[in-house]
Parts: sequence; C-alpha cells; structure tokens
Amino acid sequence: MIALDFSLLRRGEQAAAGAGLSSLLILALGCLLAGIHLEWLFGLVGLLLLAIFAVVTMAEQYVTLAFLVLATAGLGFAAYRAMR
Repeated sequence: MIALDFSLLRRGEQAAAGAGLSSLLILALGCLLAGIHLEWLFGLVGLLLLAIFAVVTMAEQYVTLAFLVLATAGLGFAAYRAMR
C-alpha cells in the first residue's frame, strides 16, 4: 500500500508532504490493527503514530502564521535595539 502511495508521488499526482502523511496514516492503521490481532504493544505504537499524525497535520496549517508572527516579532525587536 505504501509503495502505491509513493508511486503516485513519483508520477506527480501527489505532493511529497501528502505522501508522507498518508504513509504515516497507513503505518498507524497497520500498527493499530496488529495491536488488536497480535500483541497489545503494537496497538500503543499505532496510537502514538496516530497522535503524531494529528499533531503534524494541525501544525502544518499554522506554519505560515507562526512564521509571520516570529518575523514580525524579530523585526520589532531589531527596530527596538536600533532605536535604543
């Protein structure tokens, strides 16, 4: 399944970030299902991967906003230092 996901990346039908996130989601689901059917520790790893997936997708939405806030703060600090 992951090979199919990366073949879409190679053909240009999917962006690199999208391919990475969908691969992470596939691995999380696989680990979660292995945890249900094989050993409970795989389930914990699957839940951890799902939590990482959720954090990364939320963080990706706010990267531009965070950059703008930090750039504005840096310019304000530089202006303050220059005037002082």
